[in-house]
Amino acid sequence: PAYRRVMDRDWVREDQSLEQPEEDSFFAEHEKYLPQLTEAGLLEARDGVDSLVILVRHAACKQCKVADDTFAAVAKQLSSAKKNSWKARVRLRVVDPRGQGGRVLARRLNAFCATVATECRYFAVAPLGETTWADSVAGLEPIRIRGRHSEKPFMADLQRLARKQFTAMTATEAMEGRSNASRGLAVLPANSMPELVVAAHRLRLRLDVALAKDLTDEQSLGLYVQDAGDEEFAALAVAWQPGEAEPNLLRVPSGLDGSSSATTMRDGVFFEPWLRARVVPILANTSTFEDDEPYEELGLPVARLFLNGSISDAEARMAVYDIAASFVGEVVFFTRNATAKAHEWRQHGLPPGCFPAFALALAMRHNATKYAFLDVEEACKRELSVPGSLVEFWRGPARAKLRVFLKDALAGRLEPSKMSEAPPEDSIFSGGFAGSEGSLGHVRRLVGRTCKALVEASETDALVEAYDEWRRDHKWRTLRLDLLAPMLATWNITVYRLDLGYNECPPDTLPLISAGYSGYFFVPRRAKERGKKWHRLKKLDPSFDRVLNFIEKHAEAMPKSKVKELLKELEGAAVIAERVEAARKLVSDHGTWAATTALGLVGVVSFALLRRHSTLAPRRHQPRQGPSKEEILNAPAVDFESEAVRMDMMSQLVAGEVNSVSYSEIIPNLDLGRAGDTKNADYRLVVCAMNSARQLHDSLKAPGLERVQLPIIVNGEDVSADASSHADKDVGLESFEFDGQRPLCQALSRIDQVLRKGGKVFVCCQHGKDCSALVVLAYLRARFSVPRERVANLYNYVQSKRFIVSLRENPQHWHFITDKFNVVLAQQMMGARRD
Repeated sequence: PAYRRVMDRDWVREDQSLEQPEEDSFFAEHEKYLPQLTEAGLLEARDGVDSLVILVRHAACKQCKVADDTFAAVAKQLSSAKKNSWKARVRLRVVDPRGQGGRVLARRLNAFCATVATECRYFAVAPLGETTWADSVAGLEPIRIRGRHSEKPFMADLQRLARKQFTAMTATEAMEGRSNASRGLAVLPANSMPELVVAAHRLRLRLDVALAKDLTDEQSLGLYVQDAGDEEFAALAVAWQPGEAEPNLLRVPSGLDGSSSATTMRDGVFFEPWLRARVVPILANTSTFEDDEPYEELGLPVARLFLNGSISDAEARMAVYDIAASFVGEVVFFTRNATAKAHEWRQHGLPPGCFPAFALALAMRHNATKYAFLDVEEACKRELSVPGSLVEFWRGPARAKLRVFLKDALAGRLEPSKMSEAPPEDSIFSGGFAGSEGSLGHVRRLVGRTCKALVEASETDALVEAYDEWRRDHKWRTLRLDLLAPMLATWNITVYRLDLGYNECPPDTLPLISAGYSGYFFVPRRAKERGKKWHRLKKLDPSFDRVLNFIEKHAEAMPKSKVKELLKELEGAAVIAERVEAARKLVSDHGTWAATTALGLVGVVSFALLRRHSTLAPRRHQPRQGPSKEEILNAPAVDFESEAVRMDMMSQLVAGEVNSVSYSEIIPNLDLGRAGDTKNADYRLVVCAMNSARQLHDSLKAPGLERVQLPIIVNGEDVSADASSHADKDVGLESFEFDGQRPLCQALSRIDQVLRKGGKVFVCCQHGKDCSALVVLAYLRARFSVPRERVANLYNYVQSKRFIVSLRENPQHWHFITDKFNVVLAQQMMGARRD
């Protein structure tokens, strides 16, 4: 036994030549309220209380020191408990296993020295109510309790142990209020077999146990059947799960009293797992470690439903509850908050952004085999264009699909899932591992679910960079890989990026690398078909000359001795890109705006002198011919190295000067700019992507000028109708998502109507570069039906008209316009207006 390794080494033995054990001050320090206990005093200590809780303390078991100290602190609190308090119904004692009396009791309790702190345990013995137990071994059956590192959860355990158990209960009392009960209840016949009583006793920390009061109550509960025929069964026990009105009965054929089958069914070894599976609700809400403990003890597969507060949650909960009721004893089910437990759904291989989501693990252990329920993904994709698709999925086909998924997973017919993001939408072949991030020449995204396809069947040679978000040189290395991708495309080499913080490849493909580092793999084209294997660069965080040498060694088409030339080209491109990034930082840095404004007129004029145009630049860009869809879909990135672009940026950044450009024309009659210093230029409509009560220029408040105020959300409600009373609030991302994006789409519809009638529209926010730019991008995306993979080009087009637009620097805004914006709804509302 494990306890012998430590506890038995210095107990008093017959060999008196051995050294005496060292003194342990713990016992003397707490003896006033935590007396020592030996085998001889066990029965006396147990009498008069509902539960006797025991700590086996050994100083050499240092990993349990905190649990020991918690036990002593709670014992001190209980020493002053009032007579009628529940605290007076429990008693705490400590055992010193080094002495003769303590050694026998420690062995009886099967105490051991835990190897890790989470395995530390206390022990509880308690009377079995009206059953015979006084001198029986069954009566001293210990309950093992988790050693606690804080007093609150230990107090909660003691309060549960202090509950009266094995009392006589009528059938009416047993059934009353079960649908609202937070604990389960088991009722046994009054003459139940000792093995069943002991099995129920072991679970008294998790549920209440009672005995049927008389024969009538046994009949009412199904525990006794008079004149039973072949088809009638008596029950060994009846149990209610927490919050359930319908009972579960453990039946045994009454005609098989002497058979081996009946003996097995009445055996406590069989009964305890049956009862343990009913101490938890059919579908519980869990969030803390304490909530998880009953599920860890069960040892059953665990199904998790991840919810995020969406309107689909209720339907998903009902669907999973219906399925869970038919899997009692096989699988346990509970719900999780998708935000708080993001690490769990990632580990199960569920994709982000698709909730409610469901997954199964074969145990509570973090390294247990896991399976992701992916049938909901199609409904998530449809939800973007057809709102309500998720609700319909969980209301309709989800139940049948969940049942098949669970049966297949439990039978081992499914491939275990690995942590994985959603695969890119437009794969270059049906197995799919390429994505919408671009074609050959762009860095593509590799995810856990598509690793195998890449390793076995890539149509080109591939370079894979594996990393996690904690790597030290993330920005530097990301830039160079982005620049390297088009260079390698010359030799038909595709570049992939694999984020190991959110993805894990199958074990027979690409392995994990150490956290905080970057690693590189080379995958030959059609490797499985050609009998080839992937290669790994041994050095982590290698320099790019080493990466290029690695590629040169394994690539079939890349000419030799190209490394130096390619490295020079790469570093040159990186220098230029870093300069561009510095210019963009100038745009997005609010502090830089303030410094630039402080330059005043002299600074602006100095910049203007460098321009080829006249000293007094026009107040805004001249209207241009309306863009074609082809122009928008192929718009290149802005060249921030251009001197002219930099001068225009300064003009757009600085307010209140002669050269200031407060707004810019994006398409004919559609202007984007600042709210505070742009004057009315014969506008028919002003769309305010900020709080117009405090930021809008007076000329834009003129009578007869139509204004559309986007929602201002406070505590989940739109207060834009009374914006002046909420001057400290403003338009944010939640404003665009409010009410299923309908207010936003209504604004876009109104913009479209005014423009088509030849009117002028001004879309504004505080700086004319973020929220207002999001409105303009949304309008243009809906008007020109811009697909997701071309949104970056649309952004390039808008930025070419107003250089300070920096929406892409905000990940949440960029995610909205690329992935969450409901293009179909916007087009429907715009079309309805025109009709």
